[in-house]
Amino acid sequence: MKYLDIFKDVLGTIECPIHHQQPEIIKDDDDDLQIICCCRKFKKECLFLVHKIAGLMAKE
Repeated sequence: MKYLDIFKDVLGTIECPIHHQQPEIIKDDDDDLQIICCCRKFKKECLFLVHKIAGLMAKE
């Protein structure tokens, strides 16, 4: 649950520059985090941030 809260905090502060919507972060039935975005380009940017955050958390 720790990761879900961290990703929601960070990604909840950004919005798509085209559609002005924020990404939605949910856990699926397998307890994997899923990011739902309004468009493919914004999802790519969100996934880039997720990988950066995960890398920083792994260093701690």
